[in-house]
Amino acid sequence: MRKLVAVAMAVIFGLVLPTVSIAKSSHKGTGTPHVSGTITSWDDTAKQATVKESSGKEISFGWNDATKLTGTPKVGEHASVSYTKDKEGKRTATHITIGAKTAEAKPAAPK
Repeated sequence: MRKLVAVAMAVIFGLVLPTVSIAKSSHKGTGTPHVSGTITSWDDTAKQATVKESSGKEISFGWNDATKLTGTPKVGEHASVSYTKDKEGKRTATHITIGAKTAEAKPAAPK
């Protein structure tokens, strides 16, 4: 009986753990790759930008007319980017949100 329980647990963990790791690498479980960090370069003419993650890794991406942009981009601002990747590895943003992450509202401190 113990062997049966051990095998069942191994099968369950074998199926659940890969699913958890896939969800962490995508944006909000949608399967869409995502990067968040500080804008280090932004070129409206070439439609190219680079975002530096908190780990120090820089991710470059392009965008097109179908890309949804929220906020006003500029170097130094925080950006959250959802993107697709083609066969050559080129990243194209599908949605770019500019600005600091929204913090939960805190009650005013008493005076």
